[in-house]
Order: sequence, then structure tokens, then C-alpha cells
Amino acid sequence: MTRILLIGLLMLLVFPLLAAAASPTLSCPKHALYLVHKGQIDSALDLYQTHFKTCQTHDTEFLQQLGLSLLEQGAHSRDPETQLMALFGAGLATNERVLPILIRAINSPLPQLQLIALNLLAHCQHDDANKAIFQGLRSNSLLVRLEALHQIALRKDCKASNHIESLMGKVNPELLPLFPQLFALVDDNESVKMLRKLLSHTQEAVRIETVISCARSGRDDLLPKIKVLAAHGSFAQKEACALALGALRDDSSLPFLLKLSRTTTISTVKLAACKSLYILGHLEALKTIQTLAAQGDLFGIAMLGDLPENKEILAKLLTSPDFSIRLNASIALLNQQDVRCLTLLPEILVKDSRDLAFTKTLSQGKGLICWKPVFSARQQFVDSPTDLELSLNFRESLLIAAADLPEEDFLFLIKLIFDKQQNDLVPTAIALLESIETPKAIDLLRIYRQRPGAPLIRNYCNLALYRLGDEGPYSESLSAWLEQQIAVGLIQLRPLVPWELNDDQMAHQITPHETSRLLVETFEALTTKQDKHGINCLLEAIKNGNSKNKYALAGLLIRATL
Repeated sequence: MTRILLIGLLMLLVFPLLAAAASPTLSCPKHALYLVHKGQIDSALDLYQTHFKTCQTHDTEFLQQLGLSLLEQGAHSRDPETQLMALFGAGLATNERVLPILIRAINSPLPQLQLIALNLLAHCQHDDANKAIFQGLRSNSLLVRLEALHQIALRKDCKASNHIESLMGKVNPELLPLFPQLFALVDDNESVKMLRKLLSHTQEAVRIETVISCARSGRDDLLPKIKVLAAHGSFAQKEACALALGALRDDSSLPFLLKLSRTTTISTVKLAACKSLYILGHLEALKTIQTLAAQGDLFGIAMLGDLPENKEILAKLLTSPDFSIRLNASIALLNQQDVRCLTLLPEILVKDSRDLAFTKTLSQGKGLICWKPVFSARQQFVDSPTDLELSLNFRESLLIAAADLPEEDFLFLIKLIFDKQQNDLVPTAIALLESIETPKAIDLLRIYRQRPGAPLIRNYCNLALYRLGDEGPYSESLSAWLEQQIAVGLIQLRPLVPWELNDDQMAHQITPHETSRLLVETFEALTTKQDKHGINCLLEAIKNGNSKNKYALAGLLIRATL
């Protein structure tokens, strides 16, 4: 009897093994995963693709493990480009399983990788991510430490003020004006104490930045200190204080502001005082702003864009022979949603032989802004890709604002961008067309998806129509384009912009250039819909495409199989 039981038990153990041997497809993903861990990626993919042809279903657990293994390999590479692609892929994955890769990158010897890791960790709602951001404070790079402080301040961490004060005591004096805005972000008792202290700082630039930061964060409890500063110091300090008094709605400052607006000979101080007077209900102050703007004051022209009843004055300035005046008048009219901005807006958005870029100019009091053109920009900014990126960000923001114009006028701009093949604005234009999703917008996408001689625009339109669910052969067209792109060069990324230079504080974001972005978004669209063919294309690109791209695509593979 015992012998019979032993034989039965042995059969129970042996039969499953024999069945697995007789049916290789059952163990195929496991063996493929073994090959992945051994670093034999191509062999693993060959084996898995054979498995897929038999089963016609994807093994999501294997694909996730494949993606994670690739990201780990890329993150451990000694090649900076490979590490960068692995970080990009980790960002695309949007999965907590890649968190260890981001945390290790904080300790990379390369500041660029540390900055990217900090930005990606800032989007993770996880205790380990919070702890890792603090590791950035130990970086050898001051830029990284400042970025870590910025992220900690945004999270209003209870220790933020102490860390900000600590680093403030270690930096060179010229960097001190960066710190008031960090304290203003924290907005706790300790940070308010520091802001009060900085209002009495010996360095005027620090005092000015503190006044502006208090105004932006609504710190009306610091008004007494600001009012004292308003009566003393340079015209730059008076300008900052005058703007703050209006922003903080201090009615008791009306007599001071009236006197300042009538006695000062400095145009920026006069504008600041008049704007605050207008905010506080003294509407006659608008006439002074209009007069200065009509005389060609760029700060005055820009200011009119935020105030009503100025469209006719701005429209007249569009005839000025001075391009800077026309530029700021056009932007101001766009802010007012006046279609007369189209007189110059096409020149701003679409580049020509002048190779224009645009730079933001701040007044000495840091509260007024205007825009100035730079001619032969690529030659002027040959060593400053950040300036070119900021100019592109500005042009993108104008195009986004133009979406609020009447539809015909907005679509006129989109057609112009497509016809002139202004490729750096095409991703934004496509996103806007998708967002409005009107019949005319969809018709425009259908027309340009067949545009000869413009492959980027044609394929972006295909992608948009596919994402919108429009009926058509868009999936096939996109798949065919992807197959042609398998051997494409390394995915190119746009320059990183520091938080202190970016108005929306979206610092150090990883954004691909136009063609690279189309490649990534196409894979993302096909795989997001759990399209088997899309995942197959992604696997084919990982196997046969650019050897460094596969680490970025691994992140998409993880996201596609969640």
C-alpha cells in the first residue's frame, strides 16, 4: 500500500514536468526572462516573439520584467547618454517599481542626471521619493542643491525653512536674491520670520526680491516693513514696494502712491505706482499708463495687456516702425483676445531669414516685464541653448493663448504653422487641435494628414486623429511610419530650464524634440489602447532599433502593460 502511494505521488510530481517539456510555450516566458537577466536581450525577445506567434496574447508580467531589467541595465551603464535614456524611460513608466532607479540617480556624479531624477521624483507620491529629494541637498553641485530646496519648498516640508536658511549661509552674495522666493513658497512661521529678516537685508537686491515675493504670496502681514522700505532706497526699491502695496490691497497707501506717481521722473516707478492706484480703485491712474505706452514705453505697453479699455491704443502701436513696440503691443492685444494681434503674431510664431528669438526683460524693481527681439538668434545664443529654449517656451505660450481667439483666426495660425513647416510648434499645435476637437479642427487634421513633403506634420495629424478615435487607417499609417523609424538616431531631448527662469516653475522637465516626441507619443498611443500590433512594434524597436533608445522605450513597455 505504501509503495502504491509513493508511486502515485511520484506521478503527480513528474507528469507536470513532462507536460511542460512537451509544451515549450508554457515555460517560454520564464526562460526568456532568464535570458534577460543574463543580459541576452535579443535571444530573449526572439524566444518571446515565437511564444507570441503561438499564443497570440502578450504575457504582461514578462513584458514588465523585461522593461524593468532594461531600465536597470541602462541605469547601471557607464555611458551618460544611456543613463539619460534610462531615466527618461523611468519617467515614462509612471510606475513605483522604477523608484529605486530614480533614487540611485540622485547620487550620480553627473549633475544633469541628478536634476532630472529630482524632477521625476517630485511627481511621485511616495515616502521614499520624499526622502530621496532630501539626498539632493548633499550634492556637490550647487544647482542640484537649489533644485532640491525648490522641490522641498513646493512640498511645504516642515524642515524646508531650516534647510533653505542653511544653504543661504553658504552661497556667494550674488545668489542670495534666489532665496526669498523659496521662503515664500514654504509659507510657515519660520519662513515668515526669515522674510521679515530679509526685508532688512543689507543687500538691496535681496530686499527687492523679498518685497516681490511677499506680494506674490499675499503676505499682507509684512506690509509695515514694506511701507518703510517704500519711503527710502533707490528707485528700483520704490518700484518694487509700489507694486507690492497694490498687490496686497493696502488702501492706506493711496496718498503715498498718488504723491509718488506725480513726483517721480522714473517711468518704471511711475508705472508701478499707477498700476497699484488703478488696482485700489483710483481709475484716473490709467491715463498715465496709457500716455507712457503711447510714447513707446515697453513696460507700459505690456502693462496695458493686463488692464481693460486699452485696445485702441495698442492697435495704433502696431503701426510703429519699432519692432519691439509692435511686439509688445501684439502680445498685449493677444492677452485682450483682440484679433488685431494677428498683424504681427505670425511673424513671432513663424521664423524667417531674420532668425528671431525673444527674451523677457525685467525692470530693475523686478516687477515689470516686457519682451525684446533678438535677431540672428542661433548665432547670438550659440553657447546658450537655454535662451533658445526659453524663446520657444514663449512662442508656445502665445500659440496656446491664441486658442482663445475666434476659431477661424486660430485655425488660420495653425494652417500657417503647417504650411511653413514650423516644426518646433507642431506638437503644441496638434495638442491644441485635439483639445478643441471641433469639426473644423478635425477637418484640418484630415487635410494635413495627406500633405506631401511634410512627413512630421502628416504623421502628427495621423496620430491626433487616431487618439481622437476618428475612423480611418491611422493605426496602419502610424505602424508603417514606426517601422521606418526603427533605426532612427538617439532620441533627442530639449534643454533643461532652471526653475528660477521658468514662470510656471516646471523646471528641468524632460521633453523630446519634435521627431523624437512624435516617436514616443506614437508608441504611447498605440500601446495605451492595448494594441497588440503596437506592443509588437515596440518590441521590434527595442530589439532592432537604436541601442540606446531601447532604454527609453522600456519605460513605455512598462506603462503599456500595467
